[in-house]
Order: sequence, then C-alpha cells, then structure tokens
Amino acid sequence: MILHMIKNPVTVRRRQIEREISKIHEESRKKSRRNYKTDEAFLTWQQRQARKLSELSSELAILDYPEEYYEVPLAIAATEIGLTLNEIVETVREGLIELAFEGEYIAGSRITRDELARAIEVGASSLLEVARQIPSEIFNAVCPQVERGDVELLQKAYDRIDRNDSCLNPFALALEIGIQFLSGDLHALKQSIDFLSRWSSDDLAATLIALKAVAERLPRKSHPMEVIRERILATANGKKEIPFRDTFARYGGAMRRSQMRENQRRALYMANVIVQAIGRYKFIKSLESPRSYMTDRRQKEMERVISNAVYTALEAESSYNESAASKLFVDKYVELSPKWSKPPEAIEL
Repeated sequence: MILHMIKNPVTVRRRQIEREISKIHEESRKKSRRNYKTDEAFLTWQQRQARKLSELSSELAILDYPEEYYEVPLAIAATEIGLTLNEIVETVREGLIELAFEGEYIAGSRITRDELARAIEVGASSLLEVARQIPSEIFNAVCPQVERGDVELLQKAYDRIDRNDSCLNPFALALEIGIQFLSGDLHALKQSIDFLSRWSSDDLAATLIALKAVAERLPRKSHPMEVIRERILATANGKKEIPFRDTFARYGGAMRRSQMRENQRRALYMANVIVQAIGRYKFIKSLESPRSYMTDRRQKEMERVISNAVYTALEAESSYNESAASKLFVDKYVELSPKWSKPPEAIEL
C-alpha cells in the first residue's frame, strides 16, 4: 500500500511542488540585488520566481479539486490514463499529447478534458509504445504519410529523431530533405545535398536508403524541384557514378523572384507584358495574311508593339499606388512569372 502511494502521480507531484516551493523561498532569502549585475536582471529573476510560485499554487488548487476544472495537470491525467508521472511526461516530450498550458515546469503542464479523453482512448500501452520508438520506427511510421505533403507531421518526426539521437541520423537527414522539398526551399535543399555529396560512399549508404523511401513518395511538383527529385532517386538507385553530381545543373541558376534584384524582377514583369503584346499582334496578323515572313512594314509594326508594351508597363508601374487599374495590370503580369525563374542577365554590347 505504501509503495502504491509513492508511485501515485498526484502524490509524487505534490511532493515535487512542496520541494520546489521550499527551494524558491530559500533562494529568495539568500539572493538580493547584490547578486546581479543590473537592476533589470534582478527584476527579471524576481518576476520569474513570482511566476513559478503562482503556477505551483494554481496547480495545487487544481490537484485538490480537479473535477471543477476543464484543464487538468499531467498528474491527474496520468492517474486517469494509467501512467506514472514520469511516463506521461515522456509522452508529452514526444509530442503525443497536446498541451493546453505549458509554463515553467513540464510536469506542471495541463491538458484539456477532451485531450484526456482522446489519450484514454488511445491507451497507456499504445502511448508508451509510440513514445519509446527508436529512430527507424519513427521514420517507418511517418514515411507512408510523405505523399500527403504534411510538412508539420514530418517536422514532428524529424524533431523526435533529432531529440532522441541526432540531426545527422540517416532518417533525420532524409526527412529534412523531404521537408525542404515540400516547402519549396531550394536554397536549404541545395545546402543539404551539397553536405551529403561530401560524404564517403560507406557513410552515405544508410542515408540513401531512407532518402529513396522519402523521394519515391514525394508528391509531383511542377517547378524545378521535380528535377532534383529525379537526381536524388538516380543517386539512390546507384545510377550516378558520383553521388548528386550536377543535381542542380538543369536549373541554370533558377531562383525565387524575391531573391532577385529589383531590376531583374522588373525585367520579368515587362517581358510578360511584351510577350503577350507580341502574341496578340501575331494572332491578328495571322488572320489578315497567310504570309509568315517579316516585311519592313511588319518589323516597324513589331517595334511599335514592343515600345507600346514597354511604355504601358512603365506607366502602370509608376502609377501603381494611385490607380486601381494600374495595380490590377501590374499584379496580373507579375503573377505570370513562375515562382522559380532564371534571373535576367545583361546583354553583352
């Protein structure tokens, strides 16, 4: 009976709270302004001590009458689920239970009654089984979900592997690349690929197995990321003599519009206006005459079409903030450029 009381989550937590409150009061008696370099540091320490006392006192009040509260401390939840206090803290650290309140102490966190009901339904044994998964088990559980494109789910799995082992774990590296792919973060993805390309074949082998499993499940993309996916699979399947060589070569230096210089972004916008104007001109002329060659008259007309398009683009840009029509015009043609484009370059004169 005594052993049961010691392991009871509420009893254990009460004793923890009593020790922590005594510790806070003892520190408050021993420390003063002389122990801190600045008034601000001393004030910050005082405020944190007060916050700790407030949280601990509130938790004690809930532990006394838990039935009156919608949000309950982990000790109460552990008792109802059938876990020890340490075990429920373990599940919380692994992100398996959603917290409604998290303060100075993880053991003093609280969950809602609805979340408690969900945890009870899952069961103590299932929660512990998932919480104690090794990296390979975490990876195998989340890998089939890659095709859904749920970045948040993959990030949680990555964080668990990183926390329990290392960010250099093969399964963590594979998930990180999958997250970067799904997020469209070409810069971070290139850094990860460059990092792996410096590894020896022996060190890379385990990561390639996990990376292949992720790459095969990644949803199809219309932008240049799809090329990277093909190169990753080629490396994982052993079709590339040098791993990841020229993985980014077919992009020809593609980058996001936001990463380009202002004049490069403006050039893309104006090019869209010009191309569409030329397209309309060609369509009209194709209806007027079957001849496809460019006469002098047509060349002058084309020059006029281009100059009109450039002038229209500049006028709309300069009156963007004053005219609704200009704003609509500019936004329309800016959006015609893909998110990833090769930056315009200066012509060699």
